[in-house]
Amino acid sequence: MFSFKKISELFLKPVCPGCGSARTSDEFLCQWCTLRLVQNEVIHWSTTGKDIHLSVIPGEPMQLPTGIPVYSVFEYTGIPRELVLRLKYKSERWLAGVIAGRICEYSPVLPAQGDLIVPIPAGSVRKRERGYNQADLIARKLAKLTGSSSADVLCKKARPSQVGLTLKERRENVKDAFSLKKKAAFPKDAHIWLIDDVASSFSTMNSASEVLLEAGAYAVSGLSFTFRKVEHGTSKADE
Repeated sequence: MFSFKKISELFLKPVCPGCGSARTSDEFLCQWCTLRLVQNEVIHWSTTGKDIHLSVIPGEPMQLPTGIPVYSVFEYTGIPRELVLRLKYKSERWLAGVIAGRICEYSPVLPAQGDLIVPIPAGSVRKRERGYNQADLIARKLAKLTGSSSADVLCKKARPSQVGLTLKERRENVKDAFSLKKKAAFPKDAHIWLIDDVASSFSTMNSASEVLLEAGAYAVSGLSFTFRKVEHGTSKADE
């Protein structure tokens, strides 16, 4: 016969936020979902989207392109992709904390105390549809976990959706799309981290970083939860 303690333990047994199955108390994701985490090992330049290491050619002077380095924690597949889609389209806002936690656990670089996290702003139409900006939710959670701070200082002009656009079209679409909010201020000597859920062409990161750098930011880096390689456009379900 079950005791009250055993019944309560049954109902309070930790579950995996990825699939809902049981997990041990010392792990956050179950073993199956952990196996579906495909880490991204490439750092990209925001201006070109190229691997930073490809900028170094043996025997020739190293020529670094303009722009900022963008660190993406996972590839846009498996459980990371599912978490992003649920946060964006299923109104599961609590997953912002799950995503921020996995960034802290797996990212090779993180914002530090004194750094500022700035979320990539959503377009006005998207934000009205969802009622929130998922990048802002992640930024707030990540700031608490790292001891840094977050500030939603950017706004985005109305532009057509990036869905189905080629890499070149994506860059043109977000050119001059961002600006500082009225009366927005940030510490000029702080390291600023632009945060987003998905990075593909890095055009959004690049355009947003230009605004901050022109406003006097000391240093800007990009950090995204996932990286999705785009060659011939994307499907609406993944945008």
